[in-house]
Amino acid sequence: MNRLTIVIAFAIVGQFQATAKGPPIVLKDISPCFESPCENNGQCRKTPEGYYCQCPEGYGGKRCENSKWTQCVDSNPEQCPRWANKGECSTNPIWMLKNCEKSCGVRNCTCGCTEEDKNCVEWAKRGECQKNPAYMLRSCRRSCGF
Repeated sequence: MNRLTIVIAFAIVGQFQATAKGPPIVLKDISPCFESPCENNGQCRKTPEGYYCQCPEGYGGKRCENSKWTQCVDSNPEQCPRWANKGECSTNPIWMLKNCEKSCGVRNCTCGCTEEDKNCVEWAKRGECQKNPAYMLRSCRRSCGF
């Protein structure tokens, strides 16, 4: 009787390896959608870089965690207006446009429910949210997960 030993090394994209007497069996590319990362009935779609969530109407964010009905607020109501007046919304857009939405005037506080360009989803998949945050976090907030 042979004993079977299973060794699992798992990350978001992960790999799975099972070994027994004889050559190892390696199963690759366990889907990043395996653990259902999307919320609010979003559909997970695998990409070469990982995954993205196709969100139902009214939801956005990397995992469809944001509702379009969310009110825009400043996480620090005392400092955000000061920082915005000093130009931090454009100097430090990744943090400011997420945490000081009201003071930065993000889409008239609609919290990124609409996209200004039909290409936002594709650009976000290509990493433009990180490469070009000043534009993307203002114009493609939903696709960038904000």
